[in-house]
Amino acid sequence: MHSKILFKQLFSILLLAVIPVVLIFIGINLRLANQNYSMFNIDPEFILLFSGIALGHGSINLFIDQPGTPVIVFAAIIMRIIHLFRPSSSFTQDVLQNPDFYLNALNISMIVFITLIIFFAGWCIYRKTGNLPAAIFIQFSPFVVEHVISIIERFMPEPWFIAHVIVLCSITVLDLYGYFNNTKLKYQSWLVYGVIIGFGISLKLTFLPFFLAPLFLLTGIRKKSYYLGTTALSFLIFTFPIFKRSREFFRWTKALAINSGRYGSGKASVIDPDQFFIQLKAIIQSEKYLVYITILALLVLIISLLPWVRRRIGNKRYIAALAGFTATLIVGILIISKQYAGHYLVPYSLLTVFICYLSINVLIEIVQFRKWWLEAIIYSLVALMMLSNPKSIKQHKKYLEIRRQNLSYKKEIVTEIEKLPQSDVLILSADNWHFKKEAGLIFGMLMTPRGVKKYGEQLNTLYPNTCLFKESEGKFFNWLDKPFTASELLVAFSKITVMVKHNNEAVFKEIEDVFEETEKADVEIIYSDPKTNLTIYEIRRVDSGLSAEYYLPPGSI
Repeated sequence: MHSKILFKQLFSILLLAVIPVVLIFIGINLRLANQNYSMFNIDPEFILLFSGIALGHGSINLFIDQPGTPVIVFAAIIMRIIHLFRPSSSFTQDVLQNPDFYLNALNISMIVFITLIIFFAGWCIYRKTGNLPAAIFIQFSPFVVEHVISIIERFMPEPWFIAHVIVLCSITVLDLYGYFNNTKLKYQSWLVYGVIIGFGISLKLTFLPFFLAPLFLLTGIRKKSYYLGTTALSFLIFTFPIFKRSREFFRWTKALAINSGRYGSGKASVIDPDQFFIQLKAIIQSEKYLVYITILALLVLIISLLPWVRRRIGNKRYIAALAGFTATLIVGILIISKQYAGHYLVPYSLLTVFICYLSINVLIEIVQFRKWWLEAIIYSLVALMMLSNPKSIKQHKKYLEIRRQNLSYKKEIVTEIEKLPQSDVLILSADNWHFKKEAGLIFGMLMTPRGVKKYGEQLNTLYPNTCLFKESEGKFFNWLDKPFTASELLVAFSKITVMVKHNNEAVFKEIEDVFEETEKADVEIIYSDPKTNLTIYEIRRVDSGLSAEYYLPPGSI
């Protein structure tokens, strides 16, 4: 008898480990297909890297826009641990010299951590409810669509939602099964929900609509008030840099709420109706599964409201949970339609499986026929339907192959770049990635509070004679954020290399103009690749012809 129970537990553990292992496999493959983050994505990875360095030194003056604080805490801890086994250079210097190594390590550590949480979330559901099919089905949440699966290649807040939403769903399942009634948390379920929701909002503000779901599950004004208070308090605790940068944070969030454009830009009209409906239409057309699951949930809710049907439902809290998470999904989509980007939908895409789970359970309650084998069949069929969606695993395979091809192509370009003649100074202009890690380091430094003061001198030593071109000002800035005109650079250096990797064609023209307008420069394109939007210029000084007051020490910026 004992051996039979042991075999059942081991078999259950193996089944619960399948999805986490598959996710690790997918994540490692994506990591190998991308390799260096500087040639893949620098925003927000390099920002989080710099804030991780700062926190690793005990500073709480950190980047707070997302807010993303839990990700920064994770980065600081992991980087500090890694540095214990690294060469003897200082912590900061080692990270700044090897940013891609540290970001890769952070990503892999994150993937392992997320998959462990998913495993234990499934295990908790199984141990406390005995419902293995439900536990595995909820673990299946990331596989609903490709952009959720592939997001684990990034080091940013969104991948963390994979684990966090599954934890929230798992806690809700335990609540629906009455688990809290048999523990010390019998009257404090509001505390658990408050901590979880507060943590989620501290990851990214796009999680905010999730605060609605527990309000449908908690009964009584007092519990709901306690829950809202706990949510606010836990958010402040998990976003502890807010105590240092409260003014900047509230100015930023106010701009996001009031202004109609992306990142708090545009008119103070809350939304731009034209853009709102265009982006809502884009979401509906591209993410049809969200429409289908919303329609399913609403139909089930309408049916459950019929008096004779409602009387048949034993556990009416399933209806409350379904209403709460459906409301969360709808409100979330509407808010994201204001400033739509695909990765903003990640936490809401993850709800698809759980809303489906709740809908199925309401229907099971109505027919009053609950068997584990029936649930297993239904969940399996639903999972197969989701996997058959062309935007799920099939699209991920195509995406992975494209990533591999891009990496191979980029490596060829790097080989060609290394063959080019060396110059006295390197000027960079980049958008979301670059062939030079210096572009990511400059971006991360400038986006970090007091980043220039903290890291400018050290970066100037590690990567001397490097500038960033700011197209908005038409000037060049060194690591100390000191501006230089094209004329001043031509005085200091006889040969300049300008690497422009940008999606905005106007930037290329602006670079050419600022040097040609000096009438003291010979501007020549020595390498161009339209596929990656990379152009490399060689700028040669023809004749300085400038007064002595403009002269800089030779070869120095």
